[in-house]
Amino acid sequence: MGSNVNPAENIPRAIELISDKLDVIRISKYYRSPPVGARGGDFINAGILVQSDLEPRNLKYDILRSIEQEIGRVRNNDKHAPRRIDIDIVFIEGLICDDEHLNIPDPDFLKYPHVALPIGELSDDFVHPINNERIKKLSEKFIPEIGKTIEIVSNLDNL
Repeated sequence: MGSNVNPAENIPRAIELISDKLDVIRISKYYRSPPVGARGGDFINAGILVQSDLEPRNLKYDILRSIEQEIGRVRNNDKHAPRRIDIDIVFIEGLICDDEHLNIPDPDFLKYPHVALPIGELSDDFVHPINNERIKKLSEKFIPEIGKTIEIVSNLDNL
């Protein structure tokens, strides 16, 4: 998940709302990075590992999108608009889904440190379903970016 509009309030609120609806296993550190293809200030990103029996589309559209709406995200044709909150499904264990509305695993995991680093913290054992490597190991290639294009944020109150 990420936010570049009042992230000190919106990220914790999203975590709270997710915790109300899903079984939260682990939450990553927070990371700050400049927007990629979007306007506005820096994004704060975090990963959250949940347990759910929901079908992927139900999870995305019934739970995560409703949380985005509750926090005030308005989806429109402007793909580069600043975001109060953006919640994506990056992995579902063992699932590969590639259609017009849902890509799992999210290909951004292999491209961007703001996706890979938080998600890589969540499980030592989880394996990428396409290339069969541990996500923790895959995320480690982005560690050299810490302090350059991305930074760890220890306290959201200081934003």
